[in-house]
Amino acid sequence: MRWTAVFSLFLLMAPSVAHAHLVGVEFGEFYAGALHLILDPGQLAALVALALIAGLQPRESGRWVLAGQPAGLAAGLGIGLFAPIASPIEPLMGAALAMTGLLAATALKLPIVVLVGAAGLAAALVGYVNGVSVDPGAGTIDWRLYAGGALFAGTMVGALSAAIAAVVADAAQWAPIAHRVLGSWIGAAGVMYLGLALAG
Repeated sequence: MRWTAVFSLFLLMAPSVAHAHLVGVEFGEFYAGALHLILDPGQLAALVALALIAGLQPRESGRWVLAGQPAGLAAGLGIGLFAPIASPIEPLMGAALAMTGLLAATALKLPIVVLVGAAGLAAALVGYVNGVSVDPGAGTIDWRLYAGGALFAGTMVGALSAAIAAVVADAAQWAPIAHRVLGSWIGAAGVMYLGLALAG
């Protein structure tokens, strides 16, 4: 009887609606854009996987990931803000996770054009997810500050993660294996995320 009461109380306290996107800008639009990207585990994991890809490439080509990522984020933000497609964003986020994670797991030495293209596409998907969260025509939020915050946060996460991956790779022989294992986890999470999004 006591467990029934506890379970009933738990059900009554359970929230009825959960909002996963921007619901307030108490700290300002710039910080709202930055936090929207940083506090989403899927977006964060995709950017970390991009850093792992850069860390597993030769230094000369790995640096190009850092060039492709901000450009991709900016392009995705622009499309999400001003030309969103009529499509749910969950499959797109799952695709970004799966692509970046599997590229990190395989550790293929890619041509620079392919590497920059993959990094730009994955970053564009992350940027798009942030862009569609704001309606610039509504006038309720300054989209320039919001986009600037998301772009700044995404670029900093990518740069810092890539720097950490490079330092660890230089310091330990096991680092490439650890990079590939972490990439495989991110890729597996992306495949499951994508499968659930498409099945639902």
